[in-house]
Amino acid sequence: MRRAWRYAIALLLVVACRRPASNEGRVEVISDPGEIAAARALYAERRAALLSELLQEPGRIRDFDREALDVVRENRPQVLVALRKATENEGAPAATRLQALLAIQLLGEQAAPRELAALACADTDAALELTSRLWDLYPDSTPLPRELRSCVVDWIGSSDRRLLKAALRIVAYRDVPEAADAVFARLEDTGEKDDELFLAAARLRPTDALLTRLEKRLTPVDTMGGRSGLDAVCALGKAAQDAALRLRAARVAARHIARQPEIAWIDGATMGALEFIGTVEPSNAAKDLLAEVVTSAKSKLVRQHAIERIAESDPAKAIDLARRAGLELPPRQESATASKSLEECARILVEERVLARAETSDALAKARAVSVDPDANVSGPEALLEAAGRLLAFDVETGMFPNRHDLLIGDLARASAGLFHPEAIVESYEAGPTESDPVNYRVQFVHSGSLYRFRPKDLGDWYDLDAVIVAAHRALADAGVTERFAMIATGDQTAMLVFAKPEALRKAASRLGLALETERDRPFTVGKAYEDRVRDALGK
Repeated sequence: MRRAWRYAIALLLVVACRRPASNEGRVEVISDPGEIAAARALYAERRAALLSELLQEPGRIRDFDREALDVVRENRPQVLVALRKATENEGAPAATRLQALLAIQLLGEQAAPRELAALACADTDAALELTSRLWDLYPDSTPLPRELRSCVVDWIGSSDRRLLKAALRIVAYRDVPEAADAVFARLEDTGEKDDELFLAAARLRPTDALLTRLEKRLTPVDTMGGRSGLDAVCALGKAAQDAALRLRAARVAARHIARQPEIAWIDGATMGALEFIGTVEPSNAAKDLLAEVVTSAKSKLVRQHAIERIAESDPAKAIDLARRAGLELPPRQESATASKSLEECARILVEERVLARAETSDALAKARAVSVDPDANVSGPEALLEAAGRLLAFDVETGMFPNRHDLLIGDLARASAGLFHPEAIVESYEAGPTESDPVNYRVQFVHSGSLYRFRPKDLGDWYDLDAVIVAAHRALADAGVTERFAMIATGDQTAMLVFAKPEALRKAASRLGLALETERDRPFTVGKAYEDRVRDALGK
């Protein structure tokens, strides 16, 4: 009898330590100290292994890799010593020394341009490494240092096609006026057909003669990702100081677009060209060119995009043109938040207790900076929520394997105003012998003294967002936190999550004109359906 009681008590302890989640048992909650300690040890082991790999391959330390940056920053003194030794190792490849130098810069120690140039200009592999990293080191608004511009000019004369293409890409999209002579010297070689060469030439020296040459190069785009040469025509038009040349470039672009065959998709060059055409002066000429596309283009999708461009500046003309062309013009949808100032949005968010009054001053200052940033993805109340550390927007399609649900959990933590604080986050997976076999994911993290485990579904290169949020919400509930991650409807495969008390957010959203999404799988279903349609169209 005594033995039976011991067994019953042990069974109760196991049940207490492994409480099944209320949501279909999808989250396992463990309070056993031994298992929690093992989870922390596994996390520490993974981080130590990653640190060792990064020091062996400093090129993997990149500004977009949050995990790598976190690991090296956690071990900054040790990492700096190791990286400095790598830069001083004259027996190592120049590319490796350059990677170490760039990694040091990511840790806040500025590398002198002459040091970068000395390594990059002496070795092709190092040069290729630097060309791929210039965008990280010097954002578009930051001029390239003189020493590096000099290297770029030299690379345009390179016999290595990889280096030539990389250099031309830099010249095509950055301000390197010193490269003009080298680009046009290369252009004199009639065998040169590189798109970036013509794009660079168009931006550096826009002329009538060059436009004529570019017009002759225009070709139809019949494959996804194909190149037509249209980018260079539009680049020349944008760079032209002469209004007549600019208008002629717009006319060349419009007539080329109109000749494109019917196709189930529209390429980025065509979209950019329609945007450029709509900006030329006089404005009537721009609208006439767009109207010509609407009435004469073979592709219905192109006609539709052209008429929508007209509608942005002249709704009456667009309505009349749509009627005559037999097109449907989508009704103009005014954003409910468009007329509200940031201050008014902040007032509503405070009144409905989405934000605390103490949060709003800093959030307003940060949101004002975002609101004038042309590359910002959010505005209005979304910008305020992001500035307050309560909003996370991301593409649900990861484009990689494994999907790294663990990193997504870390992102959720950073968007929770400090209330969701998972530790020792680890994702493990088991893949079958073939690509068609499902992947078995397992994710775990520690939160407020408990270990949480769950198994995301294998959705290919898409997050199982619902599984992640269910686990996060279980941890928040157990910790007594009343805020949750709610989703703002985007209509596409982007998820926009707001961390707030559900009822408070619902009331604020109603006043702000924000639509809340009730199905957390919506970004996946919308994005996957579009992906399938494109695949079917390309297969026909």
